[in-house]
Amino acid sequence: MVWLSDRKVRAELWFALAAVCMSAYPFFDMAMMRATTGAAYGEAARWALLPIALMTAAILMLVHAHMGTGRRWLLIAALGSRLAAIVVNMVCPQGLFFDSIEGVKTVTLLGEAVSLPVGVPGRWMWVEHLGAVIWIGYITDASARLWRRGDKEGRRRVVMIGGGILLVLVAGLVQASLVVEQVISMPVMVTPFFTLLILAMGFELSRDVLRAAQLSHSLAESEKRLGLAATAAQLALWEWDLRTNLIWVSNEGRRIYGVGPDEIIDFPRFVATLHPEDRDMVAAEVDKTMSGTGLFSAEYRVALPDGKERWVAATGRFERDEKGRALLLRGVSMDITERKRSEQELMQKRQDLTHLSRVSMLGELAGTIAHELNQPLAAMLSNSQVGRGMFDAPNPDMKELAAILEDITSDAKRAGSIIHGMRAMFKKESLVERQPVSLNDAVNQVCGLLHSEIVVRKAKVVLSLAESLPEVMAGRVEIQQVLINLVLNSLDAIKAAGNSHGQVHITTEHRDGRVIVSVSDNGPGITPEIQARLFEAFATSKPGGLGLGLAISMGIIKNFEGELTGGNQPGGGAVFCISLPVAGK
Repeated sequence: MVWLSDRKVRAELWFALAAVCMSAYPFFDMAMMRATTGAAYGEAARWALLPIALMTAAILMLVHAHMGTGRRWLLIAALGSRLAAIVVNMVCPQGLFFDSIEGVKTVTLLGEAVSLPVGVPGRWMWVEHLGAVIWIGYITDASARLWRRGDKEGRRRVVMIGGGILLVLVAGLVQASLVVEQVISMPVMVTPFFTLLILAMGFELSRDVLRAAQLSHSLAESEKRLGLAATAAQLALWEWDLRTNLIWVSNEGRRIYGVGPDEIIDFPRFVATLHPEDRDMVAAEVDKTMSGTGLFSAEYRVALPDGKERWVAATGRFERDEKGRALLLRGVSMDITERKRSEQELMQKRQDLTHLSRVSMLGELAGTIAHELNQPLAAMLSNSQVGRGMFDAPNPDMKELAAILEDITSDAKRAGSIIHGMRAMFKKESLVERQPVSLNDAVNQVCGLLHSEIVVRKAKVVLSLAESLPEVMAGRVEIQQVLINLVLNSLDAIKAAGNSHGQVHITTEHRDGRVIVSVSDNGPGITPEIQARLFEAFATSKPGGLGLGLAISMGIIKNFEGELTGGNQPGGGAVFCISLPVAGK
């Protein structure tokens, strides 16, 4: 019954065949003990070998299936010896055990009269003995190899199955051989020996069945606990069978993906639950996982039947056969909608803080910006007054008037660029738009915007800009904000130190696929107390400073997959470096 429920469990099949053969043998045993003539005894002995040989073969197969350590060639030799014994037994007129039987004699056993043979033992008995040596060798070898593995369960099987079979079979063989050789006056006692063997093997296999039932019960309990834990943690367990293309998913998974409790799910049905914009991405990730490491991980949106969207994070692993072909993808999914919503709110707050910091910084530069605007406006006024006066002359110089108009146009463009830059800095963007940005242009624009501030601080800015500098993917306004913050920090440090020859050095270079901008100064440098928490919020050495500039700058640069570092130069002063990946890398 066990074998019929699971065809892979073959030990139970061979045990059943051995038990059937054992059930047939006592009839031949009884026939020999009740025989009244030598011919009747010989005929019963001859046919008795058939169930014994078949039972021995079934026991050998049971050992092979139950222990799993026997050598196949030795098993084939043992089975071949059993077949040879059957053939010789059926070919010889008197069978394998006797050449001739003259008659029978009667002895008393347990108060009953039983018959014993009187005759000449068979010359082919050596076939049976040689076969016995082979199958004893096979069982001994299989038991020894299993014992050497060292596990407790394996050694128990050696004692119960291997030891029991050897003891019973050898004892039965020796007793039967002594009866045939007429050394002892008692009937063949194979039935009691083999009954004990069948009981011992039945106990062992029944124990395995009970143990499997206990394991099945424990597994069911573990699955219940795992299901409860997964539901409590809002985890969806799933399994995709690539052979059938069907997907099993837990009840929590059906809730997350918006699938009915009885609906059959295959891979196309799963793809249909995804947001249209995420389907190609998930399919590409599956293909990449299948041909790569076998580890799957993705975050995507699920389009629910009511029109709402749900963010899901999924991770899993492919299982492969011995040829490396993917068979199953098992994994878990989690509803991360709230996390995504929190991330978006945090990003919005961070952008708001960055914008407020930018507005505050421009407020501090209001005087400088006004001075920068005053210069082109004053030049425009002066040029327009001169041009107006030239119109009153009898013969105005048209070339001079054209040059004046060119100057006015140039000054207007300069004022417009200043206002445009201010407007971009003041503007609040809901989402930072990445675009190719030239860091050399950004440095020049920032220096132009801060020109008056630099002059007022009596400092000097030295530029060392690399030629043919590749562009980076970033936000132009955000990069300018970071550069303005770094340059103003250098000017503040120089002013605080009272350095009358203050200098800010800005360099750009391209190295190892990244563009690097360095802003250094000859100020007092960074104190050890500030250095330890340089980029933390509210860490500042400025009187009245909030300490948000560098923290915001670090967030901006990290958002563009860049790095912002700061420290002291060996010769004195501070240096800050911005490193951003080249566009397209």
